[in-house]
Amino acid sequence: MAENVLHFGSSHIMNNLVRLDECSVKDIMVQRSEILALGIDDGDLLAKVLRSQHTRVPVYKDNIDNIVGFIHIKDITSKEGLDFNVKSIIHNVMYVPHSMKAVNLFVKMQSSRVHMAIVLDEYGSTDGLVTMADIIEEIVGDIEDEHDVPSIPDIVNISNDKIEVNARVLVRTLEQSLGISLKDSEEEEYVTVGGLILAMVGRVPVVDEVFNHKSGASFLVKEVDNRSILEIILIPDLLSFSDRTTLYPIDKAFTLPSTIRA
Repeated sequence: MAENVLHFGSSHIMNNLVRLDECSVKDIMVQRSEILALGIDDGDLLAKVLRSQHTRVPVYKDNIDNIVGFIHIKDITSKEGLDFNVKSIIHNVMYVPHSMKAVNLFVKMQSSRVHMAIVLDEYGSTDGLVTMADIIEEIVGDIEDEHDVPSIPDIVNISNDKIEVNARVLVRTLEQSLGISLKDSEEEEYVTVGGLILAMVGRVPVVDEVFNHKSGASFLVKEVDNRSILEIILIPDLLSFSDRTTLYPIDKAFTLPSTIRA
């Protein structure tokens, strides 16, 4: 029994390592719109870091396109009751292009001992963020810490022909998990399902709008906020989907039953 568990885990990690070698940092980064970053001159900076429930919080000078480092929550709690300069606890970040291979970033982070990278677009603006923990989770699966709350699966079958999808799910994850094709080429700019829909319609849609994709699939918008799509219902093309008799809840650790691996 133990041998079988070890074999499955090792195989899972090896498969994820192979997949990671094919990814760029853009594929795994936290999108710019989802980065929690705070101004270094904010008088309430430390209190906001403590309230954030994040272990590491990037800080910027003037705006988010000028991130100067990050603060680790343990550096605040360890100095409780002491007077200290905020700048003395700011850790370095590295800056990388979004085209960089994720596995190369992993090696660079290991050698430099810098555990946060700011992903830059072609104009030098902040495009996203990747931490060492993000990359490790791509390899071994989700790592929960004391601040994590129980997660809801990102892709869930809700009926025979409807699948609920978190709009932050990567397009490649949805394609591989369900055996469908949604992206024509790597040249297309979006990486998430929400980004795909925004690219299709050119605006933030409203709840209950339905959009037909050229693959034959349809997207029903379930939840939005004022700037982004949060949740959608995917209705696959049933003709191309007919050979798949069972759908499974898929979590963001990307552990897929073999019957639906592409």
